[in-house]
Amino acid sequence: MDVRMGSRLGYVVGVLLMIAVLLGCSSGGEDVKGSSTAGHRPASALRPVRWKISGKPDGRMLRIRSDVGYCSGSPKPYIKRVRSDEHGRKVLLTAMLTVVTRSTDVACAGVRLGVSKTVMLRRDVAGRAIYDASVSPPRRRWPR
Repeated sequence: MDVRMGSRLGYVVGVLLMIAVLLGCSSGGEDVKGSSTAGHRPASALRPVRWKISGKPDGRMLRIRSDVGYCSGSPKPYIKRVRSDEHGRKVLLTAMLTVVTRSTDVACAGVRLGVSKTVMLRRDVAGRAIYDASVSPPRRRWPR
């Protein structure tokens, strides 16, 4: 008797969660500045993005850069944050790109846009290897 009751409760919880997810997805996401459609809020999401080091690291500071797709007329994507895991002589950086879902009335011609972000490490770059952890397996980006 308890097993059937637990099974039924699990089923009901699963259905309610599915409804909540569907309602959450259809209602949009965060407000995005520059939205061209009144009353419609495009959904934004974070996703890891491949990057390269721009220039030469200076002490604890380095600049990373990525070329990403961009649809003219849509809000521009940007690197919102970079997660840093420093382990001895290795530094793993994961760049998180904010992307905004485009509306169907915006034409996309496959334009590439360069986005960059300055990262401050806890310790100096000298003698350390920097890896792009946005891809699997992580790729070494410094020294080349």
